[in-house]
Amino acid sequence: MTAVAFVVLSLTAVCAVVDWIAVSAGRRLLEYVCKPLVMVGLVVAAFQLDPSSDVARALLVCGLLLSMIGDVCLMLPSDAFVAGLMAFLGAHLFYVAAMVALGLEVGAVAFGLLLAAVVGIVVARRIVAGARAADPALGPPVTLYVVVLSVMAAVAIGTGRPAAFIGAVAFVVSDSVLGWTRFVSEVRNGRVVVMVTYHVAQFG
Repeated sequence: MTAVAFVVLSLTAVCAVVDWIAVSAGRRLLEYVCKPLVMVGLVVAAFQLDPSSDVARALLVCGLLLSMIGDVCLMLPSDAFVAGLMAFLGAHLFYVAAMVALGLEVGAVAFGLLLAAVVGIVVARRIVAGARAADPALGPPVTLYVVVLSVMAAVAIGTGRPAAFIGAVAFVVSDSVLGWTRFVSEVRNGRVVVMVTYHVAQFG
């Protein structure tokens, strides 16, 4: 890691913590500034790192930029949930491509898919059912997102890289809490849990 990347990541981490505090305290204006700023910091850091694959870095940056668009959509006063969902779906596809470019272990991917299936049976099916109950039109996009997220997590495990594994697990937790809160029932301190795990995921 270069010195510039370390400084940028450190400042980005501070911005993420400030965002968590803003979410906890209900400071929406501060949240509107810090949440996308974290993603800007990660994009800048990605360009400062010395990657093992330039292709993987380019794909990662595309995923980060789509994530930033998703963040903005989910923060809008109007309900842009589907637009945000599709932006994050695209981000995960870029993350999958980036991790494939780094190389995968087939057995580890298969194990990851098995774990994803368990999570899907226990948690995701309830979220999908809740989405359909809220609005039948939400069923297909939420189901598609769950599938893509599961593939991303399995592929992350397949890289054999601890950071990717931690990031993928954190993404699953973040999106599960978000989906559960929106479509099933309220989760205590859910918004804070979502943001903490989301930022851990993006750093990973």
